[in-house]
Amino acid sequence: SGAPALALSYRRNRHASDLTFAIQRSTDLTVWTTVTPEPVATTRADVLTDTVTIRVGTLAPVTFLRLQVTSP
Repeated sequence: SGAPALALSYRRNRHASDLTFAIQRSTDLTVWTTVTPEPVATTRADVLTDTVTIRVGTLAPVTFLRLQVTSP
């Protein structure tokens, strides 16, 4: 679409249904906001894991992403 964006790839255990994944964005590494990413691709890395690539739009010239994984 021509809009500025960042791509993030991470490995996810395909059988871990008890984990929650959230993508967060910050411009100052202090305040983090959860964002809804645009899925780009999910590929099988090996028997247990997938590699997930997402795209997050950005408006600021400096933007940081982090993956927050939680377990109940």
